[in-house]
Amino acid sequence: DKVDQIWGMDVIVCTTAKTDDEARALLKAFNFPFRQ
Repeated sequence: DKVDQIWGMDVIVCTTAKTDDEARALLKAFNFPFRQ
């Protein structure tokens, strides 16, 4: 198969965390892949 274009996908996750650190800890617990 020949690929003519590469398509991307954006994912938005909303949480009720009070801080960014809380949200990051929650998503990390679910093994959410973060860009390093």
